Amino acid sequence: MRLKSTLGVGFLAMTIGRSALAADLPNWESPPPPPAPASFTWTGAYFGVDAGYSWASATGGYSISSATLSGLPPIIPTVDASGSQPLGLRGSLVGAELGYNWQASDLFVVGVEGDADWSGLSGSMTNGGAIPVVGGVYSIAQEFKTDWYGSLRGRVGLTPVDRLMIFATGGVAFTHINYASVFTDTFDENENVSIKAIKTGWVLGAGVEYALNANWSTKIEYLRSQFSASSGTGSGLLTDGTTATIAHSTGALGVNTVRVGLNYQFR
Repeated sequence: MRLKSTLGVGFLAMTIGRSALAADLPNWESPPPPPAPASFTWTGAYFGVDAGYSWASATGGYSISSATLSGLPPIIPTVDASGSQPLGLRGSLVGAELGYNWQASDLFVVGVEGDADWSGLSGSMTNGGAIPVVGGVYSIAQEFKTDWYGSLRGRVGLTPVDRLMIFATGGVAFTHINYASVFTDTFDENENVSIKAIKTGWVLGAGVEYALNANWSTKIEYLRSQFSASSGTGSGLLTDGTTATIAHSTGALGVNTVRVGLNYQFR
């Protein structure tokens, strides 16, 4: 009996000693890897500012209708051709935008964006020359500008790497045009016309956007907008007492815009 007690105490002592020794030994097992960071998501509403530069062209139409001048055939075609020249426009724009993105999958983003910008797009030209048949000179001064620009567009994006989105965009565009034309000659015959209108057209474009962090992103994009022509008429009293009617057209306006933007993502 005493022998069994002695063996039991010895076994217990060995077990305790082994446990204490094991506790003192270093742990060679590798710690679990840290959890992988969550991939960036574009889902959410955003608001931002943008600024850029636009260039455009319009080929205006200019035609005279006059019982007196129609009897002198060289005059009307000469003046019509002088007033119907391509007009180039240049200018900057600055404004704000509001939109919403939805991360449809790891690679695709869809969304909608609206923007409103002040526009300084403008251009002018003056043409003239000698009046055929009757002599004297004439001039035609024209000015075309836009006051503001806006659009409502859908966006489809591809995200090949985290935080980078390459997108295409398209939708409806709006702008306010302001056109003026003045005709004068050495016979004190004057005619002027003013055309002001809000135009609706289409817009297509593409760009790249990069997320700086969870809330801020920056982008650069190119937009092509197209607007239909606007027309107006004016009249001038000729020296013989008859009236010449002049029809004007601003021509279709095609606008190219490159702009950059800074957006805040609401999380």
